[in-house]
Amino acid sequence: GQSSPAAREGMKLLRRIFWRLLLAAAACAQTASGSCLPDAILPERRFNVLSPYGPEAPVGIFRGNWSSGMIASEIFKILLEERVGYNSNFTGEGDSVAGAYAVAACTGPFVLRDFDRCTQRWSNTHVFLNFLRTPRNEEEFKYLFGNFTLSRAQVVGQMGYVQSQSAFLKTSVVLQAFAANGLNLDYWQDYTLESKFPEQFFDKVRDSRFQNFLIPCSDEMSTMRDPSVIGQYATATGDITGSLIDIAPQPEVPGEAKPQPLYVAQCWNNSFWRAPGACRLNLTKCIPLVTKNTEDAEAYMQAANWLGLPLAIGVATDANFSIMTTQFTILFDGMRPRRDNVIGTDMTKIVLPEADMAKWDAGIRGTAKPDVSVDKLVHQDMERYGRSVYDFAQAFELYEADIEDMVGQYLAGGKSYYEIACEFVKQNTVFFQPLVPPPTACESGYGICNFQVTGTDSVGMPLPYRFETDRSLADGCAVCEPGRFSQIFRDDVGTSYKCTTCPPGRIQAHQGETSCSPCDPGGYSQKSQRGCDVCDRSHYQPLFGQTSCLKCPERMVTVDVGSKTLDNCVCEGNTFSSCVLSDGSLRPGCNCSKSMYHKQVGSQKNSNCISCPAKMSCEVGSAEQHLPCGKGDDQNRGHYPKPMAGYYNEHKDPYSVYKCFHEKACPGGGIQVCSSNAYGIACGVCEEGYWRRAGECRECSQLEKSTGWILVFILVSVTCFTILYKLDSREVQDWNSPWHRFCSSCYAILVFLQTIDLCVSPFPLLMVRMSEKYEWTGPLSYLSLLQLRRAQCLTSPSFSDAYLLAISIPWVFIPCFAINYLFFVPVKHLRLDFSIMFNIWGSLIKTLFLTNTIHVLQYFASYPHPNGLRSMPTFQEILFDSSDHDDMLFVAILATLLNVVLPFVAACVVFRLAPRYFEKERFRNWTKFLLINMRPSVYWWAMIVFCKAIYIGACTVIFEARESVHAALMNGMVVYLAAYFMLQPWRSNVVSRMDSAMHVMLCMMIALIPFILRKSDFDPGSLYSDTDLLSMMFVIFFYSTALATLIAIGVMTSQKMASGQERLRVKCEARASELCKTFECMTSEKVLAEVMQSMASADYDIVMDCVNMLQGEMFAVRGRAPRLLWRLQGKLPRDHEDHSRLYGAEAVWT
Repeated sequence: GQSSPAAREGMKLLRRIFWRLLLAAAACAQTASGSCLPDAILPERRFNVLSPYGPEAPVGIFRGNWSSGMIASEIFKILLEERVGYNSNFTGEGDSVAGAYAVAACTGPFVLRDFDRCTQRWSNTHVFLNFLRTPRNEEEFKYLFGNFTLSRAQVVGQMGYVQSQSAFLKTSVVLQAFAANGLNLDYWQDYTLESKFPEQFFDKVRDSRFQNFLIPCSDEMSTMRDPSVIGQYATATGDITGSLIDIAPQPEVPGEAKPQPLYVAQCWNNSFWRAPGACRLNLTKCIPLVTKNTEDAEAYMQAANWLGLPLAIGVATDANFSIMTTQFTILFDGMRPRRDNVIGTDMTKIVLPEADMAKWDAGIRGTAKPDVSVDKLVHQDMERYGRSVYDFAQAFELYEADIEDMVGQYLAGGKSYYEIACEFVKQNTVFFQPLVPPPTACESGYGICNFQVTGTDSVGMPLPYRFETDRSLADGCAVCEPGRFSQIFRDDVGTSYKCTTCPPGRIQAHQGETSCSPCDPGGYSQKSQRGCDVCDRSHYQPLFGQTSCLKCPERMVTVDVGSKTLDNCVCEGNTFSSCVLSDGSLRPGCNCSKSMYHKQVGSQKNSNCISCPAKMSCEVGSAEQHLPCGKGDDQNRGHYPKPMAGYYNEHKDPYSVYKCFHEKACPGGGIQVCSSNAYGIACGVCEEGYWRRAGECRECSQLEKSTGWILVFILVSVTCFTILYKLDSREVQDWNSPWHRFCSSCYAILVFLQTIDLCVSPFPLLMVRMSEKYEWTGPLSYLSLLQLRRAQCLTSPSFSDAYLLAISIPWVFIPCFAINYLFFVPVKHLRLDFSIMFNIWGSLIKTLFLTNTIHVLQYFASYPHPNGLRSMPTFQEILFDSSDHDDMLFVAILATLLNVVLPFVAACVVFRLAPRYFEKERFRNWTKFLLINMRPSVYWWAMIVFCKAIYIGACTVIFEARESVHAALMNGMVVYLAAYFMLQPWRSNVVSRMDSAMHVMLCMMIALIPFILRKSDFDPGSLYSDTDLLSMMFVIFFYSTALATLIAIGVMTSQKMASGQERLRVKCEARASELCKTFECMTSEKVLAEVMQSMASADYDIVMDCVNMLQGEMFAVRGRAPRLLWRLQGKLPRDHEDHSRLYGAEAVWT
């Protein structure tokens, strides 16, 4: 009943020719699009796999690394792309276990049971078609499936063919044996017919060529040397003698278990193991069978033993095995479908007894090896997220004959796997058609659409297709884009999906989803279906799936967008929630004394949020519940009304806000918060051991804390007193000596420094802003004479002590001078001149008059607080109308009379009497300190300096607004500077130029104050804070220039008027008369020389007046008539114009 080998071989040849003709014809029809099929789905219409566990991706295919696995994967890929419509790619290749691990989302390299690499939920490999279910592979797969549950590989069916393993031989040998002896060498029983000599058709075992290809049995790498393999043969067959060798025999010990032998194969010529029977008895009867160096050699050893086959079995490496199958006539181990080119295209399988699974499981292998199932593995989530791929993989099958034929084509050479697979698909299109779903059979995540028309997505952007709801209008599927969801429907054709727009209140931000999610609380969806809009500030939404948000109550906002409840609504900025309710009760959580809380008045009583008090900042969400009840109770609290930077309040009355004269002293942001080492109202007091500079409390140095500097001050004072006493004893003709010029320069510099100090003191932030903009100006703050006395470093004086110390400076020197005077009284020739000592003391009073004035008047200066109270600028902790302030009223009035009024009145009296009594030496000695620095024509200029000091001090007392103080200072200094330039009061030209330069610099500095300060440093609503500084400064400069010009024009106009000329004439005549009287009394040459010498140091203006007048009187200059009139015998001529009549007459002064 069996066909002959020749008949079977002929049928294979005819079928191969037929297939090749069909494939050649189909290849001619291939289009130029790059696809295999002419009507393939275009690449732009193909899908990716959608999964919530990873990004969309093409279908990943893992290939078995053998010929049948490669070809089957290529066929599947072609159909998946061009018929099912999915993008795909090959993610790797390997054996069956590697494929199972890849589908289970394990990352390579694949190591058995290395589950640390299997931590992904979603795999980029979705399909593996060639899992060989061998016992070992199945055991590994079960272990993987049972222990790794996060991502599993699921078996969806078999490939339609099995992997069978058996012995093969060349078909030509089969034909030759059948023709010669009628032997069917493709059947195992014919090998046992010794009478027909089957060994004659094979190479002899004695052939020396075998030695070059087989692995020696004694080689440690040989399977024949493996005791675990050969021991299994010994256990199953008991064939030991002449077959096996115990390589480690051990003697038996009585009473102990028999030791296990370690068997290895006993080979002939170290090459072939011989089966028992004919082959082992007679070497010429042996038929060679070669296997690879695997455990399969032991199975053939058992088959030869149980079936009585005369086999000589050897093992070879993979490379040598391939060569031997073509160059030797032998039996060899092989598989069908063929896995590789180890076996040539011309081969015939030897039929062995049908496999007995029970015997194989028991280790008895005397039958054919059981066929291996070829399973298809798909990732478990593909059933849900790639249903079309899952269904197609489940239905995909190939016949063994087809796959065997295609492997044969590949082994024949000349074609790639893809070319062979493409030809096969083209030929079997009808066969595969039932496996492919219709184009409108969309799966979850997709929806039916029409690719012939264009449409728009959920936000109006164009799409190359239009989603449909009726299958009859659709011709394909497209992934549901964001804003839509994939909705299942059923019709006459079957089940499919359509993309439906999300309803209001629900959104879908991802593509390929099957439902829309409701907007969470804090969000809503009205128009956009792709994402929820979060509730804006001042809105909230507590429910799911809403289309709008609710607005917070009046004057309430939310801190962030997306608020969920009404509790998220808090008071808006610059408002706060009061603890006192309209009925007078307190809100829950308000634990402080009721007197601390804000009292609601008027319309505020029914308001959720009330306005923030003046000069306090209320951040969003401020509430009195967070108000600290006392110091140290403000940790981890929320927002509450806090004083702004530059302001201060206290716990006992947190809404009574004080303005800090120095902004840096009060950083704000909390109750009773001061800068480092400061405390008290308006942070006006420095702690012990600290002194204030530019609003900061600086630590005193060790030198400043010691009393040694007092001794140094006394020694320096004595030295200076001695020098001044020596200089002050000079007479009037030496008043312009170099020493006096030096002293005048020192006086001008000290006055200049005090003037700067007094002009800057109303602007405490000026030096801070200068140091911020110009770092090099930082040390200038140390030049302040007001800061040189640091009494706080020695003690912590009270306000009364500090004020008394400041105003008593002029009178401290009187005891010192008295002690010096009395010390030298007993010694007659060392006795001091009291008038000179008075001049030294008067010089100190005159020099420090500006500082003394501001110290006295600071008691009357004040600035307002937002709470209605007032503080002293220099002692911010002292409030007006407080007991500390009122107690010093009498002292302040007395100090004003003694330190300001008395010196000014005394100076006025001196200047009134000076023209009359200056010629008297006693008068000059007692008033020298007022007259010595100035020219005689403007001897009264010191009084102008006194007026300037009083004016500057009065500006700080009269004006509260800093811009008013600035304008008053600017105007006063401009007037002073204009008068100074016209009169040039200094006796020395050098001192005059130096003082001019210093006062010009002073005016420029005052003019630049608004540029250095910030607008916020001035009071809100003032001209300086609301007007552009450049425009403002233009107005100031224009006004100042106009004022100076008007003064100069007025002076010049008055001099040109008749009355002005008369006054000038009288003045010049008086000076000339004095000069003439001086010369009339000079009869001594010595006296005349002294006077002429002193003329050089006399008032330049007086000398020039005299010279000009004498020139005009004696000569007719430029047409002017001479004013020197001549008496004729004691009478004036009537005709003053007749000058010729006057010549020769006696000349006298009229």
